[in-house]
Amino acid sequence: MSGALAAAEVEVVRQDLAQTTDFRIFPLLAETVLWAIFTVLIVTSTHILLSRGLRSRSNRIMLAFTLIMYVLSTLDWAIDVRRVWTDLKISLPAELSSPPRNEHELDQLNVALKIVESIANQICVLISDIVVCWRVCVVFGNDRRVIGVAIAFLIALETGLLLCALTQVGVGFPEVSSTLAVLAPHELPIDIATLVMSALVNVWATAMIAYRAWTCRREIRQHLKDRSRRSFTESVLALFLESGIVYTVLWILRNIIVLPVVEGSPYTNYSAMVMYQMTGMYPTVIIVLVTLQRSHLENQFTYPAPLDDPEARLSFASRALHGTSGRVTTIREMAFAQNLSGGSSGSLTESTAKTEGSRTLGKETVLEG
Repeated sequence: MSGALAAAEVEVVRQDLAQTTDFRIFPLLAETVLWAIFTVLIVTSTHILLSRGLRSRSNRIMLAFTLIMYVLSTLDWAIDVRRVWTDLKISLPAELSSPPRNEHELDQLNVALKIVESIANQICVLISDIVVCWRVCVVFGNDRRVIGVAIAFLIALETGLLLCALTQVGVGFPEVSSTLAVLAPHELPIDIATLVMSALVNVWATAMIAYRAWTCRREIRQHLKDRSRRSFTESVLALFLESGIVYTVLWILRNIIVLPVVEGSPYTNYSAMVMYQMTGMYPTVIIVLVTLQRSHLENQFTYPAPLDDPEARLSFASRALHGTSGRVTTIREMAFAQNLSGGSSGSLTESTAKTEGSRTLGKETVLEG
């Protein structure tokens, strides 16, 4: 009888070990690879920002954002490592002990760690979406309508993330507050609404960048004689668009974990752990890629400039349809990482120049020294 019981216990442990491997260990390996890549990226982006100098407000903001997201992503990774270690070192061996060990305190600790991990990821999501919206606002010259839409999205997202955090506390520790316990039955609808809102932010941002890239390309093609070369502005906007599409697709794939068909599968852990790192990596990757793209294009061609001015920059002047003044938007205004394309000083957007004219309508391209 004891032999049969021992065999049954071993079979239970074997099944639990297989489940731990599928749901914890392999997803953790994927997350570890991404965390290592993120570590290399954060070192590179930090070096880039520091080499440009911290006098620029945008440099300081981006350095703070990327470092905060890296710390939070590292915290998420460390918690996942701790949970796997707990399963292999404590929980699984405890199933073979007689009498079984009381793991109530360990379960409470795991619940607390899970809540901390989730809140850390939610902060990363918020910061990443702030950067995404910031980039769109800069690309559109800080247009008030665009800023208003971005702020509305971010307020809605922050509200959803806050409710998610409170709901998780209410589910994990219902004895803490009866008010939070009331939110527990609504956990799934709140999660779905928040995930959808974050996805909408990225879809909107990607669509806005796509529109701006299309209009910019049309203007450049109308005025530049050499149409075989892609300008730095086009390249940066194309980079924003392509990376935005990839990130949006990944975020949507992560959001399908709320579907009942997917919820209980290993895919849930894979998508969650991968996005723990990808959320913080996205803005960091943009900084590195913009710099690499700029260096590559500078090796291909240079813009003409007066002999007494070694630095030339491309800008676009757009005249109002019914007015006599236009706004000159430089390349450096077209990206949240504009400091990477032109020096280490300045604010989030460069000061704009005013041009006078009453005869010509439409768009014109200006090469400034």
